[in-house]
Amino acid sequence: MWREERRQIVARFLRGVAADFARTEQFAKVVASLTPNLSRRNQVFRAWFRLRFRVSYRLLSGWIAAGRPVSIGPLIHLTNLVANLSADAENAMEQLELPEANN
Repeated sequence: MWREERRQIVARFLRGVAADFARTEQFAKVVASLTPNLSRRNQVFRAWFRLRFRVSYRLLSGWIAAGRPVSIGPLIHLTNLVANLSADAENAMEQLELPEANN
């Protein structure tokens, strides 16, 4: 019973991390659309993060669904991917040039 409850908690946490990633990815897309000269490097960077997150998420989801114990390491890895994508979007946002207000 305790093991099943723990599995459900980890599964909910994993879904929450996936939702955070989706929101952060959407935010990053909006910021990228406002960036007139988005570099190829930045595009590849975000694509690499998406791939890493999706592969890790699917592996962990399958592992949890199979009822196998999951260590904290892979969960930390996923949360770090979300944090890194968020930091990248924030940095891109800081690079945007805002038009000066005419007084």
